[in-house]
Amino acid sequence: MKKTLAVLKTYINEQQFVPDRVTVNILLKALLRWRKEVDADAVRALFDHMISGGYPHGGKCANGSLPFGAGASFPKGMQLPEIKTPISFSRHVRPLYKMFIKAMYLRQDVHAARTVVGILKAVQAEAARQKEMRKEARKANRRKRRQ
Repeated sequence: MKKTLAVLKTYINEQQFVPDRVTVNILLKALLRWRKEVDADAVRALFDHMISGGYPHGGKCANGSLPFGAGASFPKGMQLPEIKTPISFSRHVRPLYKMFIKAMYLRQDVHAARTVVGILKAVQAEAARQKEMRKEARKANRRKRRQ
């Protein structure tokens, strides 16, 4: 995994490769399967890292704090690239959070998994609300055009 991240860093630095959120999700999935190096504290730290990188937290983190605190750190050389692409709930957020939930349960970290489930539910509710608002706005716009 460290070799894969080193190659990715080389692509970013030397060939101006811009990783998207799907690429990072794939890397995270591989990283989360690596149980020997990535223990429960490292999984918590990775989740905090993703939240601080722009993933939604569903209002569960007040005052800019992170769900698990910044105390834990993940293994050296495991820094993920910064991502500047937009976030889609169904393509990026839901799969990522489900990966973290599964990884936490596999490491017997039930409290952390339940915390992420709560965050996922809050984010899902917000995404559904925004989708409904967009739908209503489109309907209103169509009504205006007809008149």
